[in-house]
Amino acid sequence: MLYIIRGLQGSGKSTVARDLEKRGVVDIIVEIDDYWTDVYGGYKYIHEDREKSHNWLRYKVNLLLYSNLIVAVPEVFESLAEIKKYTDIAVKHHQRYHIFKVQTPWADNPSLLLEKNQHGVPMKRLLELQNKWEDHPEEEIWVLDEYCYS
Repeated sequence: MLYIIRGLQGSGKSTVARDLEKRGVVDIIVEIDDYWTDVYGGYKYIHEDREKSHNWLRYKVNLLLYSNLIVAVPEVFESLAEIKKYTDIAVKHHQRYHIFKVQTPWADNPSLLLEKNQHGVPMKRLLELQNKWEDHPEEEIWVLDEYCYS
């Protein structure tokens, strides 16, 4: 089973994934941030390696689904084409998938997302992603409020 958890940076995707893991719904969370994090917990994003990081994430998801694990992937997934790459992996392994869009009171507010995102994603990039966002016809909305973050 694959849980695709989508939303802009700072919207609460990782919080949803951790909640699913804590409740025993998923076996493992795999995030693009893992690619950029060293063994000491240091985070270093290199824009030129962005495509390499996405290939790595799909490779990990492929291995985990092959191993019949229940996987959560919290990622922006702004385009339908990007989502399809992951749903195709699930289908290849005869696994079901669920697509969730995280909806928080700040999910559509770039100023608040700027404050909440952990990696300093600039306003310009948040606005670019928001403008090219494509809703998926199969996605469910996962509504969170500020009480989920206390």
